[in-house]
Amino acid sequence: NRSWQYRSKNRFAKNHSTVMKIQIFTLCDYAQSNSGKLSIIGTFNRIFAESFPFVYTPSVFVVAKVCTNDACNGVFNFSAKDPDGAQFLAPLTGEFRIENPQNDKKEKAFDFCLALNNLAFNKPGTYTFSFEVGGVIATQELYLEPRPVQQR
Repeated sequence: NRSWQYRSKNRFAKNHSTVMKIQIFTLCDYAQSNSGKLSIIGTFNRIFAESFPFVYTPSVFVVAKVCTNDACNGVFNFSAKDPDGAQFLAPLTGEFRIENPQNDKKEKAFDFCLALNNLAFNKPGTYTFSFEVGGVIATQELYLEPRPVQQR
């Protein structure tokens, strides 16, 4: 279980009330956030293709869960790069707010779910998806490989 943590001013900290962390960052078949419950189905990091270029027709969901014990405003950045390090998808930046209506120190979260439909991959290799909050970057690699030849 890995998580990426930061404090304001981008100083790393553990077990401190102002810590914000990226608790989850993954690729999956489907994800949904509803009433504070994050459902993630079918995580993966490898796709086999018959040939290239290749269009992946099921959706790829990108999921992140950002947690903190305090109310806060934040900015996230999402990007994806191809095996050559070039932008594979248009970068996405957004703002979020984590509320604390009870003014307590219990963990609260912001869930990020992004559906990517009909992704076109030009070549095999390692595609890198990144999610950044407060200067801390979580990455997930996706390996695109030619389908292995079946042995008889």
